[in-house]
Amino acid sequence: MEKCGCFIALISENYLASSNCKDELNYARELEKPRLLVYLEDVQLPGGMRMRLSRLQAIHKYKYVSETAFMQKLLETKGLESCCEGAYPIVEENHWQVESRTRELSREYKPTNPDADIRLILAVDTSGSMSGFRIEALNKAIRKILEDVLHKYGDTVDVDILQYSTEATWISKSSLPLQASGMTNYSEALKCLLGYEYRFPKCSQCAVVFVTDGSPTDPYQDTLFQLQKENWFYEALKVGIMIGNDESLKDVAAIVDSPNAVVNVSDHSISRVLEAAAEFVITALETRRNQMIIEGNMYENLESEHMNESIVLNLRKMGQ
Repeated sequence: MEKCGCFIALISENYLASSNCKDELNYARELEKPRLLVYLEDVQLPGGMRMRLSRLQAIHKYKYVSETAFMQKLLETKGLESCCEGAYPIVEENHWQVESRTRELSREYKPTNPDADIRLILAVDTSGSMSGFRIEALNKAIRKILEDVLHKYGDTVDVDILQYSTEATWISKSSLPLQASGMTNYSEALKCLLGYEYRFPKCSQCAVVFVTDGSPTDPYQDTLFQLQKENWFYEALKVGIMIGNDESLKDVAAIVDSPNAVVNVSDHSISRVLEAAAEFVITALETRRNQMIIEGNMYENLESEHMNESIVLNLRKMGQ
């Protein structure tokens, strides 16, 4: 271990139950070796370990649908450069392979309430610039939203959490807290949204709250163009939350349809604004759903853009 360039811990239930494995991880810490956590299973670190290791880079291998995708992510990990010399080349996936992979990943996600009438999608930026206070505030808000929605709405409303950085994945409550690392790849988040409507009842009312603290680090326009062709996304309420600056206003506005549907917030307003955004959009979707019931099949979609802008006007009062 003294000669290794990076210590990789393969986290599983068996690993956490092994004193020898945990001793090796502690020894790597004493040697001040770079450490990487690779989760083979969806497990939670014990309290003490979670506190000590929360700032380490981590890859959730069990979320990848192919070994190629996982190895690509592994070889891109910061700190492994010296270890990757001579590594076998990763064959780049073509458009159809990428689309197939993202759709397969979406199908693997098991929502809490697949038959909910209303669905709230929280697409949250977990790139490296979100580390520290920002990711802590984001985790706090998400936990509060999940608790409040369950208490107030039961199984009529469900919250889907989509984290994106270099890659994007749907996550469950058991995967919290979120960790910050990687790039800000908007296209990865948008790919996971492709085909969303096929997994849930077409009558569901949907909202997307898109959260970011920076400009995209990848070309996302082609994927957004494909997503905008999907009826559920066209009709969804969409709100953008920019943290800390407005340099990404044009890009976020393109995703949520209008710059008037984007709110800029300070670091200390993240939790408050995100919690309020969730409540506002759910209330708006309830209103729209009830209007559909009253007007029946003759109903035409309420002006989503106007509803978005009304929500953002209220959020802006809270975001400074």
